[in-house]
Amino acid sequence: MVESALQDARFIVGVDGSEASVEALRQAQRLAVPVGAKVLATACWDDPQVYAGYVAMGIDRFEERVERILKEAMEKAFGP
Repeated sequence: MVESALQDARFIVGVDGSEASVEALRQAQRLAVPVGAKVLATACWDDPQVYAGYVAMGIDRFEERVERILKEAMEKAFGP
């Protein structure tokens, strides 16, 4: 019973590109391997508030930036 529950086990790691989040990925992998769990790296953002008549600069392309941060963190943690 416990063994079947571990088959679907996941370690979910929040990644922001910092060295701490890269190390968290490494630690999650070290913990996951012995029990056959998967590591899921995730990142999120909050869209900035936009006001009528106000044009904010540099608030676009969040998804692309997050994908780049995740890719770079994975490469730092585990290699290319």
